[in-house]
Amino acid sequence: MSDIKKFEPFWGNWYIKKELGEGSFGKVYSIERSDFGNIYTAALKHIRVPASQFEVKSVIADGMSEVDAEKYFEKSVSEIK
Repeated sequence: MSDIKKFEPFWGNWYIKKELGEGSFGKVYSIERSDFGNIYTAALKHIRVPASQFEVKSVIADGMSEVDAEKYFEKSVSEIK
């Protein structure tokens, strides 16, 4: 979990409390914030693009150049935002 903790606080005042689960695209965390004496909880999904080094090797093996693979994954990220 330490790699994502360096981005805290999220959106100004959300902090990770614990990892809830993990899938093929990333991990889900329980996050909390405190405002005016109230505690609010939510879930945060942390995905990796590309999901793994295998995914990078796979698109290159399918004929994509390293430069094009980088552009492909950057485009994927920009479409998520």
